[in-house]
Amino acid sequence: TYNIEICALGDVNKDGSVDALDMQCLYEYLAGTGTLNVSNAYINTLADVNKDKTIDIYDLQRLYEAVSLGLTLS
Repeated sequence: TYNIEICALGDVNKDGSVDALDMQCLYEYLAGTGTLNVSNAYINTLADVNKDKTIDIYDLQRLYEAVSLGLTLS
C-alpha cells in the first residue's frame, strides 16, 4: 500500500488550498519564526513558487499576488 500526497504549488501548509494561511506559513519561515520543514524536498518544492530553487521573499511575493488576485500558480 502506498500513501500518495498531492498538493498544489504554493500549498505550503498542505491543507488543500492556496490561501493566506500559506502566505503566513512562508512569511514565518522567512522571518525565522516558523516551523516550515524545508529539508523535506516536497515542502521545498511547494514553497518555491517561482521555481528558482531558492525559498526567499520572491516566493512570498508571487504567492501573495496569486492569492490576492485569485490566480493559480503553475
